[in-house]
Amino acid sequence: MPPRLNHRKSVRGCRNCKRRKVKCDEKQPECSACIRHFVVCEYPDLQTIFHSYEAPRQQRRLSSRPAPLRRSLPSPERANLNPTDLQLIHHYITATAHTMGHAQLPPVLAMWQLAVPEMAFEYPPLLHTVLAVAATHRAALLPDAADAATRRLRAAHHLHIDRALKHHRAETARVNRPGTVVSEALCMNTILICLYALTLRGCARGNTSPCTTYEPPLLWLHMSRGIRLMIGRAYHGLVGAKARIAPLLMAKPLVHGGAATAAITSRGAAITVPTFASRTSNNNNNNNNNNNNAKGISNAESSSSEIRPLQFLLDCNPDEEGETPQIRAVYDECVKYLEGMYVAVVDRGEAGFDLRKRFSSFGPMTPAPFVGLVADRRPRALVILAYLFALAKGAEEMWWLKGIPEREVRGIYGVLPVRWKGVTRWALEYVTGGGSWSLGEEGANGAVVG
Repeated sequence: MPPRLNHRKSVRGCRNCKRRKVKCDEKQPECSACIRHFVVCEYPDLQTIFHSYEAPRQQRRLSSRPAPLRRSLPSPERANLNPTDLQLIHHYITATAHTMGHAQLPPVLAMWQLAVPEMAFEYPPLLHTVLAVAATHRAALLPDAADAATRRLRAAHHLHIDRALKHHRAETARVNRPGTVVSEALCMNTILICLYALTLRGCARGNTSPCTTYEPPLLWLHMSRGIRLMIGRAYHGLVGAKARIAPLLMAKPLVHGGAATAAITSRGAAITVPTFASRTSNNNNNNNNNNNNAKGISNAESSSSEIRPLQFLLDCNPDEEGETPQIRAVYDECVKYLEGMYVAVVDRGEAGFDLRKRFSSFGPMTPAPFVGLVADRRPRALVILAYLFALAKGAEEMWWLKGIPEREVRGIYGVLPVRWKGVTRWALEYVTGGGSWSLGEEGANGAVVG
């Protein structure tokens, strides 16, 4: 007969250890065995026993009451997660979540770390997107791009994003149907897919030389428009119901309802206007679309509310072919948004996480025809896009934006016609480290020539 083991029997072990009939060390919140096997550790609810002198029938009635249901994540087997997926989930919670938008705020960080994985297990397309983003982040952290581990991670994020997009397209196709409710999980999936599309712009890091093969970030812009569609339909309902993604939607700076451009009208007289802005406006003060703004910049006695620091983006090359009043109005809206970012960078010195939100919200907040103008490679649209990425240069410390501003500005500069290169020269110098927001005579001359 084998010797009797001298140890205490586990009576409060987790469900997994009881099912496997092994001793549980009962560590909270996860026992060592579950951590070692990469499974979700669940403990049974403790039952409180009341001793009373009631009749036996009443005791049986009390004990027959069902225990309250406890909400928990499904097991890995139920979610069809393999060991690599479990590692990616762990990486997302412990690392990637800290790099997401406004993660410096405790409520938003809790949303990224806890609510998003919870929604992902409820909504499989979001789970695949989370795994794709985590794999992309982990691959970006590895030093050797040709390493076998990096190749496996790339294969993993391609696999998961394909699965996510397959289901996401079907869901978005039903959004326009009457009575369709846009869920918070669908909104979050749209946000993360847009982020993933932006990370693809950084896949060719190190190749930032100007070239004629540059392709505009149309996928990112189209996905950004999807955010506007989803959030626009569900915003008030999600915020009013205090949904799990509400902390992100309400995080400042607010970029909807004109909040992104309101700072321009209340900026005050101590404005730092680029030198060439006033010069270009004076040269084109007969332009019907921009006459008021030109006078506001050139007339020192005008109110400061008319001063627009990036007006030159609208005034340069006024004879550009095919620019109808409708197209000019689209450009004007985009430049107004950039001016809000300009104020945040120059006057307020906003932190990187605020600038990243303003940058990421450009696509959702600008008019839809702008994407078509970029697709047609209209020079003014590409110049506006170059200044967007230049304004984001100071907030690129996060992995999903690192190196992208310089690469985009270089690419745009390389495909612009000669007459438009002057107005983009400063953006190129700024992203490459040779310029500042205080533009001097050299930048002015470049813009006027353009």
